[in-house]
Amino acid sequence: MTSTTILPPSALHFNTDHATTAWKAAMRRYQSDPRWVNALCSAWEHLKLTGWQWNGHSLITRSSDGQRRYVTTANGCECRAGLHNRVCWHMAALVVLRTAGELAQASNN
Repeated sequence: MTSTTILPPSALHFNTDHATTAWKAAMRRYQSDPRWVNALCSAWEHLKLTGWQWNGHSLITRSSDGQRRYVTTANGCECRAGLHNRVCWHMAALVVLRTAGELAQASNN
């Protein structure tokens, strides 16, 4: 079983600057993998919308038709792509949110 670090509550309160910096860092990190680049671009658009929840460990989203709920953690995603071990925007969003939280926590110290 993979251990997962849960971010402290202070890391849940990040701002747009933290999120933007986190997204740019992820784009640099995954620039040579078109699957991740596409997923990160999609994640950035989805994160601008409402309808998702983040608790520092899990990202909870709804399917585009609103009928299904997906939980995404560091261990994977429940969406169709995630269940087939493919990169999805949910996993990319998780990377951005975790990094944004870490940046927020570092700026609070």
